[in-house]
Amino acid sequence: MRFRYLVYPEAKDKLSPLNLKERFVEEKKSEDFPYFKTHLLEEELVSMVSEMSKRGLESLPKDSRNLFMQQMNKLFKNRDTSSWKVKREDKILKEELDLHDFLSMSGWTSSLLLEPKEIWDYKKFNFDSLIGFTGAVGALIWQLD
Repeated sequence: MRFRYLVYPEAKDKLSPLNLKERFVEEKKSEDFPYFKTHLLEEELVSMVSEMSKRGLESLPKDSRNLFMQQMNKLFKNRDTSSWKVKREDKILKEELDLHDFLSMSGWTSSLLLEPKEIWDYKKFNFDSLIGFTGAVGALIWQLD
């Protein structure tokens, strides 16, 4: 289990219009706000992402949805040989994948605070990819908890 995520200042700046800290403080007051910093089994991950998909993927355009699901399935099936690729100035950093990372990349963690249409609008926040956006939002939420 990963205990800390690093969110680079550039990503924090891009995400600032979402007011995630304020949203988190409000949502955290709810009795049904999930605690997600626990041991995660593969079966639980699949169930959680499947549930989120039912709630949120319908707002993602169909062509984007298919590509996104293909990317996520490929990453999940090859997670032992895949890694996060983080663009940092003039180099790309690689980080080994953890099951908790899939909660963020899939949009599950983002769905705790964002509306479905916000989750998929990564270009509005100047991100190059959907997975990069959901990963950054998820990492920031992880930091807030």
